[in-house]
Amino acid sequence: MANTKKTGTAGAGEAAALPNAEPAPQFQAFRWMNPIRPGESLPLHPLLADVETTRNLIGGVSVILGMFEREAIDRGFQEEDGSPVAPMFSEPDRAELLRMCIGICGVLQGRADETIEWANKKRGAHR
Repeated sequence: MANTKKTGTAGAGEAAALPNAEPAPQFQAFRWMNPIRPGESLPLHPLLADVETTRNLIGGVSVILGMFEREAIDRGFQEEDGSPVAPMFSEPDRAELLRMCIGICGVLQGRADETIEWANKKRGAHR
C-alpha cells in the first residue's frame, strides 16, 4: 500500500490528504513565508506577517524611487534628434506616486512604532 500521508501544505493542484476534502486551489498568492499551520505555535506570528507586508511595500517603493532617479538623470540628456528625453511620468502621476511612497513609509513607521511598543510591554521595559 502506498504511503498516503502528506507533509506540509497542499500545493497548487494537489488534492488535500483528508477524504472528501476540497482540492487545493489552482492559484495561491505569492508569499515570502509559509503560512502558519493549524496547531502550530509561533509567538511572533503577527510580527512575521508585518515583515512580509513590509518587504512587499518597500520593494515597490524602491522601484518607484529608482524610476524617479532615472527620470532626473535623463533630464540632462537629449534624444538623437536633439529633443529632450521624454519624462517617464506626467507631473500628476509623478506627484501621485510620490504621495503613495510617502504614505507607505508613514504606515510602515507607525507599524514599527506599534511593534516596538508591543515588544517593550512584553519585556516589561518602560520608556
